[in-house]
Amino acid sequence: MEHLIVDTDPGIDDAAALFFALASPEVRIDLITTVFGNVSVEQATVNARRLLALASRSAIPVRSGASKPLRGAPKFAKHIHGSDGLGDLDWPVHDTGAAGGGASEAIVDGATHWLFDTNLQKYVLYGRTKKVLPEVEKAWSTNTWFKNWFSGRAVARIESTDFVHWDFTRPDTAPVVLMADLDDKPGTEIYSMKVFRYGSAYIGLVQIFDATPDESTLHIELATSRDGVHFTRLNRGKAFIGLGGVGSWDRFNLSLANNDPIAVGDELRIYYGGRLYRHGPYSGPDKGPERGGIGFATIAKDRFVALEASFDGGEIVTKPLLVKGEVLHLNARANFGKILVEAVDEVGKTVATSKPIQRDALDIAVEWQQRPDFAEPVVLRLKLENAQLFAVWATK
Repeated sequence: MEHLIVDTDPGIDDAAALFFALASPEVRIDLITTVFGNVSVEQATVNARRLLALASRSAIPVRSGASKPLRGAPKFAKHIHGSDGLGDLDWPVHDTGAAGGGASEAIVDGATHWLFDTNLQKYVLYGRTKKVLPEVEKAWSTNTWFKNWFSGRAVARIESTDFVHWDFTRPDTAPVVLMADLDDKPGTEIYSMKVFRYGSAYIGLVQIFDATPDESTLHIELATSRDGVHFTRLNRGKAFIGLGGVGSWDRFNLSLANNDPIAVGDELRIYYGGRLYRHGPYSGPDKGPERGGIGFATIAKDRFVALEASFDGGEIVTKPLLVKGEVLHLNARANFGKILVEAVDEVGKTVATSKPIQRDALDIAVEWQQRPDFAEPVVLRLKLENAQLFAVWATK
């Protein structure tokens, strides 16, 4: 069975087509969106609800779409379809209210990113939806901008084995995997999220919209997940790809390409779009013309995020690990500081200590003063002094 979203302006002709589709065993209509054409969008919405009621299918949601063309004034066909679009037959009055918001929000509200997950052997799409936690609405609704501008954009996730048939198709039913909460700055919306596999993890590049009238900017933050469903945001409130400074091409508004980061040598390139202008509802003087471009941000391999300590020092203590290899490696920056690695047994005794690491490199093989026995689980304790640790792994 095919799932349909029907965009219509009923109209006698569209009414006939809609009845045929409703009666067909080969299709299921999940949503009807209305648009101006034969009649105004308001009348088209009324007519769609009337037709659904006549067919005893009122449970299908109806959403209003465009009310006028991009240029010029709308022109209707009342001389063909009657003033109400359905032949002026004095139809009975039914519930004619369009459910929820506009048509674009019902369809998914735009921005989506997708990948083929080799772990699941499925296509996975992360699309924009809308969801506001009750506690967020309670805390933020005292601001005047909340009612007028805040939309509560969030990210939902759906799956497919063939990129045609998806596990959730009805509007507003897909599970939400990321939304703003009380740890966010008031006015934050999760505009989109580009997800890709990286080793055994999933990395999310999160498009953050500051939806307040005095800001109205979009930048990129970072999230990670072990299953592609439950995400943890990292360095919340701090940009992973930030807005460009004064004089730059990506001044106020960033959006991500759908492709994964591209490896060029020891560098990862992340392509994105940048714009000179702010998103609505900004109405102040500090906004540029509606122009944009495409560029890329770069990071060194594996250096998405770091655990770090200044000269006062810090420790990273792992859970017990079964190290599958003989050589331990670090991706670290310690050329003006120091890192020591200790292997600790199950009773808390230090069984091996590394030589001091004082380098900045993507692959540092740890050298030991006493070689540890990785045949049994060990706890790794890494002591940092004015240093950053990006990654730890082992090889045979």
